[in-house]
Formats: sequence, structure tokens, C-alpha cells
Amino acid sequence: MYRIGILFQNRDFEHDVYELIKAFYPGNEITSLYEEDGADYDIRFRVLRDEGAMPSVTIMESINRQLMEL
Repeated sequence: MYRIGILFQNRDFEHDVYELIKAFYPGNEITSLYEEDGADYDIRFRVLRDEGAMPSVTIMESINRQLMEL
């Protein structure tokens, strides 16, 4: 199971992005953040809104557990 953190610039797209990530990572622990918390997440996303009001989702860090176990 992965610990996933989603860092939001604002709450405009929170529900949509959360549900989308939850659909791709079912059964994993997902935490919504509004500022950096320094916690250790396996996958961390950052959600920003560009000038055209469209969300931009970026993976900030990702740890592949299978590779780490080798």
C-alpha cells in the first residue's frame, strides 16, 4: 500500500483531482495537503492552477518500492 500526498495550491479542483488519483490508486492512503508538511509519502502530487484556470498536476516525487527491495 502506498502513502500518497496531494499538495493543492487552492481547493478549486480538490474533489476532482482526489477522485481521479483515488481511481488510479484504489485502496491506498491519500492525504490532501494545503502546505508542505514534511511527511514521508511514497508518491507526492502538486496541483496548481494556470492562468487559463486549468489544473496542472505534477508528480513531485515517487518511490518505486519494488526497485528499492532489490
